[in-house]
Amino acid sequence: MMWLCFVIPLAVFFAITFGAYLYTFARPGKNHREVAEMKAIRYEDLYPDIVDNVKKVSMAEYEDAQTTSYDGLKLRGKLKFISSKKPVIIFFHGYKSSPFRDFSGGYGYSEKRGYNALLVFQRAHGESDGKSITFGIKESYDVISWVKWCREHFGENVKILLMGISMGASTVVMASGRDTLENVKGIVADCGYSSPKEILCHVIKRRGLPLRISYFFVRLGAKLFAGFDPEEYSSKEAVRFTNVPILLIHGKKDGFVPYEMSEKVRRENPEKCTYLYVDGANHGLSYYEKKEDYENALDEFLKNIEF
Repeated sequence: MMWLCFVIPLAVFFAITFGAYLYTFARPGKNHREVAEMKAIRYEDLYPDIVDNVKKVSMAEYEDAQTTSYDGLKLRGKLKFISSKKPVIIFFHGYKSSPFRDFSGGYGYSEKRGYNALLVFQRAHGESDGKSITFGIKESYDVISWVKWCREHFGENVKILLMGISMGASTVVMASGRDTLENVKGIVADCGYSSPKEILCHVIKRRGLPLRISYFFVRLGAKLFAGFDPEEYSSKEAVRFTNVPILLIHGKKDGFVPYEMSEKVRRENPEKCTYLYVDGANHGLSYYEKKEDYENALDEFLKNIEF
């Protein structure tokens, strides 16, 4: 029975590792439209128009869009086509979320300006394939796939703006350091984190868990079951090498991703990064907290990049 002394601890070790993977990185099971409405309802008392905006985005008429990731996944999105002569905003939503919730504000902005809007489902979310969320590391390569899709469908001269919220913000910033991103004139990163490691450690500490041992199992779960290392890449690293202008937006009362994380990113390349930090705004809610300031910042940014 001596073998049990080795097998049982080993089984417990791998069970904890797999549990950490499932909780942190595995694909969420809920329908993306349900996710959108559930997240919106939480803030209905503070922002009465948020639920109506989510429904408007969710029920709009779209064309289906599809591309293939570098590792063979089918990535899907919804295109609100306006004109082949107009610019395109590609929207990348956050962690275990939906483009219909996260861009209920940004979509309205693109609509008012007459831009084409492409709302994509990040890998392992909604209608896109994939089993594992990688906190922007593999997703940043998916950005390149979507940029190529836009060039194929709108022509080689199309102007593209990348816009992301939360994990989507980090996704687009990381993408800016991976490739030249032809046709991308600018990036808007709303409430992104500075690195996968830093946000994972921040959440672990907020939940009162022992940091070292918890992060050890989370990182090991990512390596063994999701095929990536949370420490292999970051927004801070990517932004050092980018040639794309970036507008960082962050609420100063963000209870999930501290706004100081955007400031860390900005300091890595202040020549390319402008910012709007919104007093009183919680995570992903800067648009609703200070709509006029948000849209003015976008207007000024797009004017400067000649979008």
